[in-house]
This record gives sequence, structure tokens and C-alpha cells, in this order.
Amino acid sequence: MNSDNNIKKLTEMGFSEEQAAKALNITKNDVESAIAYLFEDPIEIDTPNANDQLVPYNDSINVSNPNDIPDFSSYQTVPQEYGSVSENVQYDEEERTEEQDEDIGFEHYEYFERPADVCIFDNVNNMQKEDGPPVILNRRCGFLENYYIPIITILAQLTEVKSTFLKSLGYELQYDSNWAIGKPQNINIPSDLDESKESSFKFFIELQKAIGFLDGQSKRSFISGDCLIVSLPNDMKKRLVNNRIETVDELLPKLYESLQDNYDAMFGHEDIVDKLFKSSVESVNEELINNIFTFDVDAEYRHKSLYDSFNELFWGSDLEMLGNVRLIDTSKILTIQLVGDEDSYADTNFQVDEVFYPELYSSEYYPIVSEMNNRRNEIIKQRMKISNEIMQLNSFEGKKVKGFLKTTIEYLKGQGNDTNDLYQLSEKIDNQKVTLTKDLDSLNESYTRLDIRNYENVLENIRSQDVKFPTKYALIGIVLSDSEYYYKYKGSSTWIYQKGIYSSNNIVVDYEIDELDFMAIQQDILQYTTTGAKPMSLIYASVDILDNSFSLDNNKLHDFFTSDNTEYSKQLAEAEVSRKDRDMGDREDMKQRSSDSSESNSPEQDENEDRNDDTLIDL
Repeated sequence: MNSDNNIKKLTEMGFSEEQAAKALNITKNDVESAIAYLFEDPIEIDTPNANDQLVPYNDSINVSNPNDIPDFSSYQTVPQEYGSVSENVQYDEEERTEEQDEDIGFEHYEYFERPADVCIFDNVNNMQKEDGPPVILNRRCGFLENYYIPIITILAQLTEVKSTFLKSLGYELQYDSNWAIGKPQNINIPSDLDESKESSFKFFIELQKAIGFLDGQSKRSFISGDCLIVSLPNDMKKRLVNNRIETVDELLPKLYESLQDNYDAMFGHEDIVDKLFKSSVESVNEELINNIFTFDVDAEYRHKSLYDSFNELFWGSDLEMLGNVRLIDTSKILTIQLVGDEDSYADTNFQVDEVFYPELYSSEYYPIVSEMNNRRNEIIKQRMKISNEIMQLNSFEGKKVKGFLKTTIEYLKGQGNDTNDLYQLSEKIDNQKVTLTKDLDSLNESYTRLDIRNYENVLENIRSQDVKFPTKYALIGIVLSDSEYYYKYKGSSTWIYQKGIYSSNNIVVDYEIDELDFMAIQQDILQYTTTGAKPMSLIYASVDILDNSFSLDNNKLHDFFTSDNTEYSKQLAEAEVSRKDRDMGDREDMKQRSSDSSESNSPEQDENEDRNDDTLIDL
């Protein structure tokens, strides 16, 4: 096969011509090696002899044994920080245009991998199904696009998400065993598919595989997320490459928007997707309505709980913004980003709420909230008036009334004068003070109940009125990084903690997964936020979409996993045969060594050794 055909084959797999040409040049036009190069696998390249050097360096030597190379791992730079733009994504300079519609290839970092680092995907036996939820792992951590994996993992626990995004694409899902380990796949684009949909089609193929896997359709315990990341739709690739997305809080709203846009491209526009992710917020003073996909809480608005943070975000620190910023529509899935600022120490030890009522900040309940606040302001005036009356009864012209009356009564009584009127006046003052104090106590109780900063007060007030109760939202996920997150398993009460374990060369070698209750998660987050306003994303879902009665109704996706389960069982069987062969070979080697040892200790040799010993003794 000539070079042009090889380049064409690689570009059909999603790589740019420049990437394909570079890889083929390095691997001497070997397609398989070029694919391995583009996907980070080590490649054996002939070491040039000294005579092959263009410039004969006197101080250079050829290294034929990699073990001879010193270990410089201690001098390696740390992985790229979260929130920075990944160099996983690249396309040519001349392609950096808004009108770019062609697939944009991914180019991974080149890195030196120490022999001790064994990627978890390298051993097929590692992937056998075990007790516990399915796991998707990023091959490397610390990149923006990797956040697709925790977000998809959390969303895939919801029946409504699965029902929406697992609709049949109308084409066969071509099976390639490489899908699970993140290697390049030979996926053919249907000839009758509109070119404008190719990017969306490739993305939805991998998205459906990922969601189907997380639903438990596979016999594998874990898979790689690389195929999904490589197949991100063009709208996201362009944003990442052009540095229009530089931080996590910029990524997530675009992620949801991209999901909606590419869903529309494949299936046509449906309100159900809008309702899943998109909310609307009204700014009354500016006469604006903004559609948003995430609620971002900057460090200046971040307090010890979500309600405290939203109170200031929507109403202001002194309720001066009450009624100006209001929710118009609230999405079924609510993503709240607590933007990180580790230099900020205003309010740490964040208390996660398992249940949230975002509609308390909506226009629907604004009249109730406003009325409560107005009544509270009236109570402030009444309390002040009563407090002034009590003060006047307690003192007059700088003298305590009670003590003055007592002294006067005792003096007049000693003079033999009638003090009955003064006694009655003293009792009247005491009774009036008691009445005023009771009134003040009652006002204080009302004042506390009308505090709209306490969400339970607002809910209690709503219950007492003939209005629809606000929708309850339950926490379903917490994302700390692209490789560490919590999620609620399939609408149950079980919480899962998942964390990828990466080597010093940033290669996934293992993962940690635990079942927790919510109290344990609260303690984890309290500890996590002890110092500094660390970043994290909270994902809530309306309780009416937490139903877990899902049944896969996509025959083509079902057939894909049937093929994969058959292939994986075959791979396991072959691996088991190979293991037994190795064990048998080891036993034969041990038997041979034992036989050799027995021959070396034969009776004749022992007799000779004994005679030699006797001779030595005789001497």
C-alpha cells in the first residue's frame, strides 16, 4: 500500500493529514505502527548506526538496550493542571476557522514511559466483571476534555437520560474489539449519512457505547474513555483547540450545550433535551432573560452551604437584590459549579445538602418570599417601637422608674401619707412591661419564622398556602476532578466513590472504588474544603426523573454488546489457555532442574566424595 493510501486510511480514522504523515514518516510507512504511535503505544524504531548520522558527533553513542538509559523520571514535570487547555486536541493552523466542518483529529503527548508502569488496559484478565458498578477510566488525567467521563457516568444513572440518548441511530453499530481499551477503531460512516452529521454520528456511537456499558450491558468491569474523548464532536474540538475553553467552569456549560446541539443534529430538536439541561434566569432591572446550562458560584458568593451561597447570588448579601434576579425555568438536571479559589479563606468547610429546592429562587415563588420579607421588615419596626416603650417604662430623665417609685413610696409611707396611688401606678407599669415583653417575644418568634434566608421557613410558609409545592431535587453527583468523583448509583441510596490511580508518567495503573453513605460523603467534603475554596461541581436531579425502571430498547446497541461479550469471553478463554501453558512450562522447568540436581548428587559421586573425605581424614 502506498503512502497516500496509508495517509487516507489514517485520516478516515479521525487524524489530520499532518499527523498521519508525521506518524508514517517516523514508522517508515507502517500503518499499524503509525496507529500505535498516534495512540501513545511504544514503537520500535531502528536505532541509526554511527555511519548513518548526518553529522558525526564525537560525544554521542548508540544505545541498543533501553535499560542502559538512565532513569530521569524524578526530573519529569507534573501533569498539566486541571483547568488548563489540553494539548490532546489539535488541528492545523489553516483549519482554525469558524466554518471548519471536517473532523478534527487528536494528537496525544509523547512521553517516556518507565518499564515499571503497566497500564491497567494491558491485561485482559484485569477487566473481568466483578461485584460493583462498571467503571470508565481516562488513560491519562489532568485534561479538560476528560471531564466528559465523570459527567457521563453521573448522568447515565438516570433513566430519562438513558431513554433519551440511547435512541437507535438507524445504522448498525460496527463492532471493533478495540473500543474497550481505547485503541483506534475501523468505523465506517454510512454512505447515505449527511456529511454535516458525521461528527455528531461518530460522537453518538461512542456515547451510546459508554452509556450502555454503564447500564451494565457488558461483561467487562471497566473500559477506557479514550474512544469517547477522541470522538468529541467538532463544536467541542474547535472550542478546545482555539483556547475558547480554558477552565472547567467554562467547559461544563459548553459540554451540555454541545450534547443538546448534537442530539438535535441526529434526532431533531425535542423539548425533552432542553428541559434536561437548560435553565432560564431573568434580570428584571436589565430586562434580560439568559439561558444557562450551569450555575456558577464564584468564591465571593461561596459560603458554608448551597442555600447560603444561592441566597447571596440571587438576593444579595443584605437582600438588596431580592426580586431582581429570578429563575424562570429550572432544568431537570442542575449543575452547580463552585468555582475554585484556594487563596480565598472567607468560608471554608462546605456543608453539602442532599436535597435542594432551587425553585425557591424562581419567579413563581417570588410573591411569597417578598411578602415574608416585607412582613419581617414591618416586625422590625414594631419591635423597635415596643422596645422604646419598654425603655421609657424602665427609666425617666435618667432615673430608673422602678427604683424611684419604690424610694418615693417608702418616704411617703414614713411620713404617714397615703401611697395607694403610687402602688397602683407601680403595678400598672409592671403589668404593661409584662404585656409589652410578651408582645416582643411573639414578634421575635415571627421574625425568626419569616427569615427567608432559612429555606425551611419558606417551605413552611408555602405549605400553609394553597399553592403548588416546589420541586424537590436530589444530589446525584459531586465532581472533584477529571479522575475523582462521587455519584448515586442508579437512583438508589447507594453512593459510589471513584478515583483513578496514575503512575508518575501519568498512566492509569489502577482505580479505587468504594460504596458510601451520604453522611460519609458530607464528612469527606467538609475535610476537602477545610483550607481554601477548592473547586467542585454539584449535580442535582429532579426527583421525578430518578425512577430506575429502565429497559434497553435499542436492538443495534444490544447486538453490539452481545458481540463484545462473545469476543471478550473468547479473549478470556485464550488468556486462560496461555496461562495454563505457562504454568505447565514452569512445572517442566522445575522438574528438569530437580532432575539435574538429582544427577549431580548420584551414589557414585557421593561414594567418591566419601573416599575423598576419608583420605583427607587419614592425612
